[in-house]
Amino acid sequence: MTVVTSTNGLKLRIVSSVISNNIFVTPDIVLTLPMKEYSAERKGALLCLRNDVESNLMSQDVCKIKQIIAKKFGCYYVADTCINRPIRMADRDIVLNTCLKEISTYQIIITDKLHMMIFCYLTKTPCITLSNYNYKIVGVYQWIKDCSYIKHIDKLDQLDETIEYLTSMSKEDRYSVTIDDKFDDLVKLIESV
Repeated sequence: MTVVTSTNGLKLRIVSSVISNNIFVTPDIVLTLPMKEYSAERKGALLCLRNDVESNLMSQDVCKIKQIIAKKFGCYYVADTCINRPIRMADRDIVLNTCLKEISTYQIIITDKLHMMIFCYLTKTPCITLSNYNYKIVGVYQWIKDCSYIKHIDKLDQLDETIEYLTSMSKEDRYSVTIDDKFDDLVKLIESV
């Protein structure tokens, strides 16, 4: 049996529960989508936090985050990456591009959601990630940690200075990372089948 995962944390869980010598760790495939830079002027802050059992934040933490953002930006927006309705296959690209375009209008996004971090990566939108109850966001962040406009923080007392750092960054200073070569083992595996 061969298993492919996007994080080392999941690899450890698989190794401890399944006997398999063939475990490949590769980036999340969504990271290979083309980068989309929209021409909209970036304004304000967006907060996209879990409000379910996967959240790692206490209510006082969320209040602290909101206070810091309100102090810096006056107001902020709240959004979710979940769309609670069926999306027809023919409409998926339109819905995704609409979402990416919206994300690209913000000066900064603060999130504990994996896909919001990935969407920020794809749109070169400055983003601060926070841990949630599992290892997914931190695990996928490891693939893009050298990207200049995505930063992960472990403690909320790092939030203020990280917001300052990311919002003062010029468009020219936003650089991503190349991860295409990280799929070489997976490509070899698929070709061998």
